[in-house]
Amino acid sequence: MWLRHQGSRKYREGEPGGGDGAAATAAQIQAAVDAATAGLKATNAALKAEKQALADKAKAFDGLDVDELKSFHAQFKDSEDLKLIKDGKIDEVLNRRNEKFMANVEKERKAAADALAAKDAKLSKFSQRVLDDSIRAAASRAGVHKHAIDDALLAARMDFTLDDEGNPVQMRDGEVVYGKDGKSPFSPDEWMAQRVETKPHWFPSGNSGSDTGGEGKGASGGKTMRRAAFDQLGATEKAKAAATHRIVD
Repeated sequence: MWLRHQGSRKYREGEPGGGDGAAATAAQIQAAVDAATAGLKATNAALKAEKQALADKAKAFDGLDVDELKSFHAQFKDSEDLKLIKDGKIDEVLNRRNEKFMANVEKERKAAADALAAKDAKLSKFSQRVLDDSIRAAASRAGVHKHAIDDALLAARMDFTLDDEGNPVQMRDGEVVYGKDGKSPFSPDEWMAQRVETKPHWFPSGNSGSDTGGEGKGASGGKTMRRAAFDQLGATEKAKAAATHRIVD
């Protein structure tokens, strides 16, 4: 009976639910758990490392507009330059860009030159108008016949130009020519007065006639004036005298 009980006890200890068997099973379970969690731990560590790598990479884009970068990439990804760069043809890309840059520079230079030329042409036209008006006024004061004013204008243009102040002056060897007083620039009025002798046909016929001596009437009824008296006059007075008198020696 006792032996049978002992044997039965021994048998029960050998069962899976027995003492040693239970310990063995617990160890096996723990081993299985450890094996399973080891994979999870490895996966978790890999995920953490990947997350950190992504965070580090994201720092490089701080302050950049992602949508703008995408738009830039979309424009650039199919460009010929990118293809050349991928093929290692960096010099060719640089040469192409340099040619494009120089073409733009030349385009801008030409536009600036054209604008400057247009401005110079406009200024020249304006200056010519101012000079012509000054000469016409002098011709009118000198009594030039209306039909001879254009001739006087064309001739005076050859001798006069405008200074920096817009005044008509006569230049010789780069220097301003002064009038009889030695202080004022030679004026269109003085120039017109000289034309009384060299271009008598510019002036009304009343300026011509025979000399009666001194200042008086000519044969045709026009007044005459001695040159000595005429030379004493200023430019404006000479112009007026030339319009009404015939200058004689």
